[in-house]
Amino acid sequence: MNKLYCEDSLKYIQKLPDCSIDLVLTDPPYFLHKLAKEWKEEKATKKSTVTSLPSGMKFDPRQAVDFGKFCEEWIYVLAPKMKPGAFLISFSGARFYHRLVMAAENNKFEIREMLIWYYGSGQPKAFGVSDGRSTPQLRPMYEPIMMAQKPKEGTFKENWKKYKTGLLDLTGDKTPGTLLFYPKPGKEEKEDNFHPTIKPLALMKHLVNVFSSKGNLVIDPFMGSGTTGVACVETGRDFIGIEKYKKFFEISKKRIKQAVVDKSNDVEKFFK
Repeated sequence: MNKLYCEDSLKYIQKLPDCSIDLVLTDPPYFLHKLAKEWKEEKATKKSTVTSLPSGMKFDPRQAVDFGKFCEEWIYVLAPKMKPGAFLISFSGARFYHRLVMAAENNKFEIREMLIWYYGSGQPKAFGVSDGRSTPQLRPMYEPIMMAQKPKEGTFKENWKKYKTGLLDLTGDKTPGTLLFYPKPGKEEKEDNFHPTIKPLALMKHLVNVFSSKGNLVIDPFMGSGTTGVACVETGRDFIGIEKYKKFFEISKKRIKQAVVDKSNDVEKFFK
């Protein structure tokens, strides 16, 4: 079962039955790349107000505060829809990560760990100003990933027996640590995909495998270009993806449909 919806996440999530989601795996928007003052893409600006600096280097603490409020809203709506012990795995920018964590804690989630997606390269580390001094912009080489968990019922074993959630799958060659080495998507993954924050398919498959089981229901409320959905198709999970922006939704739809065809050649039960 794969269902994709082009609508506002908060509105759709409210329609889901309580205690139905096994895993939330997502990368919520924060529009840093467009310097948005509000969490609305249409109001994002394209150029930095700081002379000669590229987009993404404007610093405004209010962005982090607003991002935290935004996260409080969608986590609050998702919480009752998740099974006890279910994991909430969310990417974030380094500057905003603390607000994401606070939003989860304020919704009674337990913060289990911070994972690191280490991709090892980024923009130039700084921009010269004068006398050999540069702006405080270090070379980005990683993204933090919040590993939060909805409180379990009873012991881990009891919760697993009842809901099949709450335990990690670290069998085989799955990395047991917190540092995840995956390069940024190359030309092949970016083909016909203009989303600005594409995640590597191999990384998303790893996260799906570790934090859920085959047949589980995984949801991505900010689907973007659909990499979480492709990962679910390839690993045998059910998937619900929500993306309010039509241009990204169409990319997701195409990619996930192709993944279904590649895996089973059966599109009869594709998605609604």
